[in-house]
Amino acid sequence: MIELPRPNRVPAVGAASGNRVDWVDIAKGLAMVLVVLYHVCLFMVARHLTPADWNRVNGFLQPVRMPLFMLTSGLFAQKMIKMAWLPVLRTRVALMIYLYVVWLFMFFVVHNLLPDAVRHRGYAKASNLITGLYWPTNALWYLYAIAIFIVLAKLLSRVPIPVQLGLALASAVWIQYDNYVRFPYTNFFEYFLYFLIGLHLKDVVIEIGRRASWALLAGGLASYAAFDLLKNVLHFPAFKVGISIAGVATAVVISSMLVGTHVGAVLNKIGQNTLPIFLMFDMWIALWTWVLMQGHKFPGSPLVVTALVVISGLVMHRLLMWAHCRWLFELPSLPVKKKVAA
Repeated sequence: MIELPRPNRVPAVGAASGNRVDWVDIAKGLAMVLVVLYHVCLFMVARHLTPADWNRVNGFLQPVRMPLFMLTSGLFAQKMIKMAWLPVLRTRVALMIYLYVVWLFMFFVVHNLLPDAVRHRGYAKASNLITGLYWPTNALWYLYAIAIFIVLAKLLSRVPIPVQLGLALASAVWIQYDNYVRFPYTNFFEYFLYFLIGLHLKDVVIEIGRRASWALLAGGLASYAAFDLLKNVLHFPAFKVGISIAGVATAVVISSMLVGTHVGAVLNKIGQNTLPIFLMFDMWIALWTWVLMQGHKFPGSPLVVTALVVISGLVMHRLLMWAHCRWLFELPSLPVKKKVAA
């Protein structure tokens, strides 16, 4: 979701340009839309503005959303992991922590200004500015997770790749059975696997996208449905990892097949601008839901609100950049001391 350093991208079949894997940005855009839709539905169902059936739809898609984001984040982390520790900590890790702290404060300010009916009282508490630093139970937890994943991947860089993936897989399976670890740390144990898959199995992921076909799509969907059925029928939580892997592979195929289409072009644009949408979607959901509460309910309203939230994030980002508020999205440069000539 967050823009990590990008090495030169290998060309994709059907790509609009010769030096980008366009489906990766489409996949990021797809994941971003699914995340926004998920939060929109939670928010609106809780206020009886849309049927609870939307939560069932989100439940079916849950194993795909964040694993897909983590996969795309890992795809472009190879160069970063090879960097020396100091540059990694100064730039990439510091950026994640900086954005987290800045927007934690922004959440506090905005939710104190929002109407009471849509205000998140937890975010509006001054105490959350302290507790949020070590317990990121908010919509920004992804930033926290990426900072941790970067450090972990760097620490494990000398460990054989099969061992790294094995440990991450064991972690993802174990957390399905644990009853003590709480959100958001459950997500950290579960999603590190997909970050490492993107990091270490990039060639495999790119090849899946290159070979995208209707047959591969059908196989991916069948695998996803089969794992989901086994998990629910056998009550075997470990199958959720299989669901996520099948779902992510299917999302890669779908994203590759969307290259060159109008839908793909829209998702590509969103995928190249996920940072501002991600940082602001919580606040825009609250505001647009409040607007909807002033009128009448209508079918498909979560889809409309999702579109409005994404568009609002992109427009607000442009306005803030025009107003020289780059510090809301970028790590400020440290002043450089000029040498005085003798």
